[in-house]
Amino acid sequence: MLKIEALVLAAGFSSRMPGNKLLLDLNGQKLIHHTLKAVMASKVSGVTVVLGHQKEKLRYELANDKLNLIDNDKYHLGMSTSVKAGIIYLLANKQNMDAVMIMPGDIPLIKTETINQLLQVYNTTASSIVVPVHQERRGHPVMFDKSLFQDLLLITGDTGAKGVLQKHAQRVNRVFVNDPGIYSDIDTWEDYRVYCNHALSGD
Repeated sequence: MLKIEALVLAAGFSSRMPGNKLLLDLNGQKLIHHTLKAVMASKVSGVTVVLGHQKEKLRYELANDKLNLIDNDKYHLGMSTSVKAGIIYLLANKQNMDAVMIMPGDIPLIKTETINQLLQVYNTTASSIVVPVHQERRGHPVMFDKSLFQDLLLITGDTGAKGVLQKHAQRVNRVFVNDPGIYSDIDTWEDYRVYCNHALSGD
């Protein structure tokens, strides 16, 4: 089995919501815990979380010896800085890894089965990039082979790794999954209400 590290981005401002959306309460747990629960139950080799905005509050909430918590002091310059901070950390501390799976912290409906499906595809194919797709819509997490780490270290701004996906479009393996949770990110209060109703309904 190849070694794939999960990189969870949890440094953003939550600019479209008051407070930090990752600390919203959902069924007795913080939003970030729902995302991490799915990741930690999967077959990834390890989980690293990048912190920035309100990092001390998140560090307190996420105190767990199974998580690697790192700080991104440049988080105000955009999501790309969190990706780069995570890649730099992994290159220094996980030299034997084969790929990284990058995902935002605010996709609480993501299924562990989906994550494992993506891992299986990477393990059994020669794919450089693995992307989940549901009903023709692309989502998270996205997996990058280590051969693309230098490209990830060159990204800028607040668009994450989209530039790398565009540059290497011919190397992308689109994996169709039965999981709308791949794009269940929570950016507004309306998103939050929808998630709460979903959780209360038991779906």
